[in-house]
Amino acid sequence: MRIIPVIDILNGQAVHARKGERNLYQPVNSPLCPDPRPSAVINSYLLLFPFDTFYLADLNAIMDKGDNRRLIQELLRDHPERHFWIDAGRQSMAYAQLHGALPVTGTETGITVYDLKTRRDKNGYILSLDFMNGDLIGDPELLAHSEYWPERIIIMSLNKVGSRSGPDLEFVASIQTLVPDRQFYIAGGVRDRNDLARLAETGIHGALVASALHEQSLVHNDLVDYENQAKKTPG
Repeated sequence: MRIIPVIDILNGQAVHARKGERNLYQPVNSPLCPDPRPSAVINSYLLLFPFDTFYLADLNAIMDKGDNRRLIQELLRDHPERHFWIDAGRQSMAYAQLHGALPVTGTETGITVYDLKTRRDKNGYILSLDFMNGDLIGDPELLAHSEYWPERIIIMSLNKVGSRSGPDLEFVASIQTLVPDRQFYIAGGVRDRNDLARLAETGIHGALVASALHEQSLVHNDLVDYENQAKKTPG
């Protein structure tokens, strides 16, 4: 099971995401990193553990209020050996050709079943199923046509992001059963290694995490343990 650190970028700064209430997000200032520059947050994550993949959310682009494209391109150039999953709303696919970038398409952008059906490269992007309090944000028909989903799926529970309420395992399982052969990643609610252990038992491939890293309820030794377990797991 992979742990993927998250950086939410708003107006050029990394911010603490809380329950999807984006108008209330504040610049990062945590025990892990007191500096809200996205580059500083990445460096703090790397001092904690040599992560190979990061998730970047361009909140300006997602909300159609400008974008942080130049900044994100600089981060990619500064870390050519890392991989970046980039959610930039309707602008995400613009990153498809950049080295190290993998675009994330969220259902909150208004994509349709037809959009997924007609995409040629099914492994060239990640689908984020965006939920608020259990309701899909976007076209509800997307849940009825999981045959068009790509290989990797994020189950994004926005109301749980930064809430320290723990992941909803029953809800996660209900999505997994739609297409058991896909790779699922959870975002929202992960608090500590106990939550990771519970998720690993469900067959989740990974977790997108920010608050637990910033608040240091997930520490270096926890991450090393999961890395060692992953190396021992066949496939």
